[in-house]
Amino acid sequence: MKKIRWAWDNFEEILLGLIITVITLASGLQVICRYLFNNSLTWSEELSRYLFVWTGFLTLSLSIKARSIISIDAFVLWMPQRVRAGLNVLVYLFCAGVFAALSVNAYHMVASSAGQVSPAMGLPLAVVYIGPLLGLVLSIIRSLGRVICECKLVIRKEAV
Repeated sequence: MKKIRWAWDNFEEILLGLIITVITLASGLQVICRYLFNNSLTWSEELSRYLFVWTGFLTLSLSIKARSIISIDAFVLWMPQRVRAGLNVLVYLFCAGVFAALSVNAYHMVASSAGQVSPAMGLPLAVVYIGPLLGLVLSIIRSLGRVICECKLVIRKEAV
């Protein structure tokens, strides 16, 4: 159970680390092939581009988990902790709603790409488009998790 908990707590970091490693290796291999062998790879740029899109959506989920979404703190920091927690509940609920609406569109993209393949690698485009959907669903889950944590702060008698 501890391993499953650890994997869930570090899921985005692990996946992003693997993706960035693959992007670095594919791009480095492309540079080596182009300049040493005077021959370009057809698939490395496409793979890097698709994985870069995945990193954007997974980073969204990671930023919510790490409580580092963009915010204007100057006014909010003067408020009591319980009021701040209440505002955070509203913000994270709003974020979850936006991500839910976006994930519906991402799902339709995945569904409509069935049978299509990428030009250079021949990779099914559904595999490519599942990245944004995965990132958005994880963002919903992480946002709702933040709502639960913030609600605990609001309910506590002595706010931290």
